[in-house]
Amino acid sequence: MKGNSRGSIAFIVDKLVNKGNSTTIYDNAESTYLSYNGIVEPESIDLYDYANGCYISGRKSDDMFTLFHFGEGNHIDLKIDGNKFTGFDYSSDSYFKGIIKESSISVFDYGEGTDFNYATS
Repeated sequence: MKGNSRGSIAFIVDKLVNKGNSTTIYDNAESTYLSYNGIVEPESIDLYDYANGCYISGRKSDDMFTLFHFGEGNHIDLKIDGNKFTGFDYSSDSYFKGIIKESSISVFDYGEGTDFNYATS
């Protein structure tokens, strides 16, 4: 999974679980802030990713979000269950999973075989 997709997923999960007002998320691996603007609601997502100059949008059906990352030109499936989440990135043909604890989001990328950590303010 590419880094900009991972960061977007971490931001979306944070907004849905914590319901915060932040428009940024800190990417620990890249030592940088990622900025977003738009709508993250329990049934729909329409975000603009400033770092990558693209939109991420999608809808929830049953218990799964089907997102489209316009910068990558791919779909991403995302399921959130409490403070845990799972999904599949079609661009890299790989699964991911993660957990959110307060302002910390950890994403395990099966394609990379490692955890990536993010923080909100």
